[in-house]
Amino acid sequence: MDSTDFYLAPMTMSYFFLEALEDNGYAFPKGWRSHQQNVEALLEDGKVVRINVDATNKVVVEDITAEVGA
Repeated sequence: MDSTDFYLAPMTMSYFFLEALEDNGYAFPKGWRSHQQNVEALLEDGKVVRINVDATNKVVVEDITAEVGA
């Protein structure tokens, strides 16, 4: 996977998602993309995370680096 897959600028990401990354100890995103009902972000440290809102309206961040083969 290459960084051009994450074509949206970091500052266009929802503040709630940026805050969730920070609250969970993740680096700032280099880029992001919409994937199904989730958001996936490529972080400055090379990790890929999936961000979604669960049934209780909590923003959840999951490291999917191994899953996407980055």
